[in-house]
Amino acid sequence: MGGTVDILMATYNGEERLPRQLATLAAQTWTDWRLIVRDDGSTDGTLAVIEAFGAAHPGKVRIVRDERGNLRTQQNFSALMMESDSPYCNFCDQDDEWDEDKLAVAMQAMQEIEAEHGPARPAMVSTDRRMVDEAGRLIAESFWRHQGVHPDETGPGLFGHLLYFSTAGSSTLINAALRDKARPVPREAMQYDNWVELVAAQFAVRRYLDVRKLTYIRHSANVSGGGRAYPVGSYFRRAISLLGNLGKQRRVYGRVIGQARAFLGRYGAEMPAEDRARLEAFVGIGGAFLPLRILRGARSGALPRRLERRIAFLLLS
Repeated sequence: MGGTVDILMATYNGEERLPRQLATLAAQTWTDWRLIVRDDGSTDGTLAVIEAFGAAHPGKVRIVRDERGNLRTQQNFSALMMESDSPYCNFCDQDDEWDEDKLAVAMQAMQEIEAEHGPARPAMVSTDRRMVDEAGRLIAESFWRHQGVHPDETGPGLFGHLLYFSTAGSSTLINAALRDKARPVPREAMQYDNWVELVAAQFAVRRYLDVRKLTYIRHSANVSGGGRAYPVGSYFRRAISLLGNLGKQRRVYGRVIGQARAFLGRYGAEMPAEDRARLEAFVGIGGAFLPLRILRGARSGALPRRLERRIAFLLLS
């Protein structure tokens, strides 16, 4: 079994690191892929790098050229999802580096899912990733363990966690059914990967592979999140960080509720009654009196997992 994978890459001022990522795409053992790129208004040589790569790999690269200007990461990836028409697509950061069997491993798992459930069923496959700094020094062998997440869990706790943070990110392979279900990504979404994984958690067959198949590079120019600058067990420093950024945290928590409201508006009628009731309770936290926030938070099962963030969410939302 085969199938073309659209590799969706949003670029912005990536001239320095982009050639290394493109080289890892060219080295993929799964050769049935097409790179779709939309640049978000780079002022360096990013487009020239992409064009040269396309010239070296005829028929493998399509550059989306439009008049929409700078969309930023979330809407840039949403635009790329709208351009994809292959049976599968995989998100791709411009500054990661893929192992040569990254697509092959993910596609094997995807084909197993579709053999059992059929291609009409939305499906998602995600692999773990290692983290390094811009000098190549290892930060963590496992992104998931570094972040203290367990993506293979199920139930309302997972959906609640995904409202705040995506575990899949740029390692995510999805089939056309999930792509079509999730697109377009609303502006209220925290990020494109948060949204896609929320949709997958509710409607798709998901498989998380506990193998590292790409290197995620954390550096000062990252346009998407994911790294943590202090140890997992540093409760005191996490609390200080929250106290020093109350305004920012209030805005972030407002966006979390806004994303949940957008999800409820689009998919509420399709959700099981119990799941819908939990999400309605969560959306109802925003602007309510503190006792009601606490009650609705308990009903939702979707409050942040860490105690200091749970308290902050209830106080600031």
